[in-house]
Amino acid sequence: MHLEAEQVRKLGLQANALQATQYRDELEGYAQVWSHEAIAQGAAELAAAEAAQKQSSAAVARMQKLADTPGAFPADALEAAQRQLGADQAALLLAGRKLSALLGDHAPLSGEGTRLAEIASGHAKLVRVTFPIGTHLAALPTNIRLLPLDAEPADKGWTSSLVWPAPADSSVPGRSLWAVVTSTAAPVEGDRLAARAPQGAPLAGVLVPDAAVVLSDNKLWCFVEQEAGLYRKKAITADHPVAGGFVVTEGLETGERVVTHGAGLLLARATNAGGAEE
Repeated sequence: MHLEAEQVRKLGLQANALQATQYRDELEGYAQVWSHEAIAQGAAELAAAEAAQKQSSAAVARMQKLADTPGAFPADALEAAQRQLGADQAALLLAGRKLSALLGDHAPLSGEGTRLAEIASGHAKLVRVTFPIGTHLAALPTNIRLLPLDAEPADKGWTSSLVWPAPADSSVPGRSLWAVVTSTAAPVEGDRLAARAPQGAPLAGVLVPDAAVVLSDNKLWCFVEQEAGLYRKKAITADHPVAGGFVVTEGLETGERVVTHGAGLLLARATNAGGAEE
């Protein structure tokens, strides 16, 4: 469809170049931000048990080193110290198991006292994510996107910095994961969220903004400005929706200009004129 410059001005048409982008399929699940109280208690019990075990181990080693010397401890004192060491080792094992029962056997927190301390203090938020039965996780995601349940299309939410398998959630059948959010504006403890995990290889395409998309004959279209005043209507698919528009992987190229202001008026004019070239 060709329009004169004055017609373009009256319709207020504006076009912008398409930008290259990528799209990845996302699996949808549910999430809840956990209170750090239980983690703080478990971490404190583990730290206390570690300190007690080290102290009793050092006491036994000192007594054994002095054995058969003038400063040797009585045999019953050594036996008492060894019993205490055994008790402290059992307490340490129990504290570790209690924490692993909550965080899972394979929590990537060993040797990362700072990360565990961040979670225990509430500076980092621990989020339990569950993907319901029927959702196929081909691989453990490296990150999970978390959004409020009433999120707006442009809401980016939070992205987790760490993900690992979690014990099964008895209230929601499916596969559960732990995710850690370290954002300064992290969600509130107790919040229920929507979770999205990227899956598969990214697809290359262009981002067609919402403002450029029109609906006609139960299809989505956009108008490509081929040259000044010359517009062509092209069909697009809604297969890859994203915040702010759609990622189109075929039929449009990076740098092509699409009408982003006045597309509805242009569609009405094209319809009244018997349709534009497609």
